[in-house]
Amino acid sequence: MTYQQLLRRNINLMRVKIFFTSLLFFLPIWYAFEGLFAPAATLAVIYAVTHLISVFLELPTGALADLLGRKYIVFLGLLIGGGSYIFISQSQSVSWLWIGAVFAQIGSTFVSGADTALFYDTLKELKKESQFSLLANQNELVYRIGLTIAAFTGGYIFLYYYRLPYALVGIAMIMAGIVTLFMVEPHIDSEKFTITNYIQQTKLGFGELFKTPYIRDFSLYYISISGITWYYLYFLLNVFTTDVGFNAIERGWIAAVNSIIVAIVGIVIAKYKLFSRATAYLFFPICLLLGFLFAPILPKIATTISIFLIYIASIYRWTILDQYTNMEFESKYRATAISALGMATSLIYFLLTFSLNPILSIFGSGWVMFSLGVLTLLTTVPTTIVLLKKHR
Repeated sequence: MTYQQLLRRNINLMRVKIFFTSLLFFLPIWYAFEGLFAPAATLAVIYAVTHLISVFLELPTGALADLLGRKYIVFLGLLIGGGSYIFISQSQSVSWLWIGAVFAQIGSTFVSGADTALFYDTLKELKKESQFSLLANQNELVYRIGLTIAAFTGGYIFLYYYRLPYALVGIAMIMAGIVTLFMVEPHIDSEKFTITNYIQQTKLGFGELFKTPYIRDFSLYYISISGITWYYLYFLLNVFTTDVGFNAIERGWIAAVNSIIVAIVGIVIAKYKLFSRATAYLFFPICLLLGFLFAPILPKIATTISIFLIYIASIYRWTILDQYTNMEFESKYRATAISALGMATSLIYFLLTFSLNPILSIFGSGWVMFSLGVLTLLTTVPTTIVLLKKHR
């Protein structure tokens, strides 16, 4: 096969890999399973502390990916992540959750940045980078199909044998890693690995976030959205849906339906280019404000609307906003720069967990949702105004 044919094969292999990583069978039941070993406040601390790993490792692993090759770093991350979930499936106490979460986060930092950079630079070599949003939404549809299958069946698998969902996720991640090895590395203007180049790569990659007034302002906007929505997706969503009274099967159905709707709408938006930049800038804070601020006073059925609004903003952060960031980053620094955004997201997650834990313990998850709405008003809205005034 020619180099161009191998690059085109990358796109198909990426979708196979995405399908395997989407099989998160624990999605509707992780809180029920991990709650067997620790209360919600303790679980929040576990995930907050382990997210500090991302703060320290995101930039180094991104720089390694830029210097050594993205596919090998992604493979290693998926291998570590898969092993960690198999380990968690055999948990006997809260200490097992701690160990598993640490290694899961280490694996995540290897994949973060390198994965997106591998995809974007494949498109750039094929001169299709302008189609990033459309192809990313098509990938998202594949991910949502897999996630729907996993969300729908996860509750039933849990009832059959409560350890099985995590074990299946681990196996699927390892399979995704194996698929990654069959990809070809896009040609980028990389340098030979040395300690000096590694340090310089990290410094220059981080500097990509501030090299122009636009990317500086956009980075602040992006981080405010990614930090809030990641806390929601990674922790609060399952806690909130459990607290308002949805059981494991119902949570699976909610996740499945939301996933399919988000994927289909995303493809329509990208295909017909329905979002200008100004529209996109407004879309995210509006969805977050409407979803968060009214959550504690809504009846059970109406909370599904709140859940959906925040969910769609959380997912489109990757398919819409990531295109804007990738357009600004140089190829040789792309994985490092994306990892820098991931590092900031993890730091926000850590800070949110400890600042909101007292509210979670005393008032419940509904008022944590409200607090995130207030935070959106104080952080995302001002950065949105700056973007609309200066960079429309």
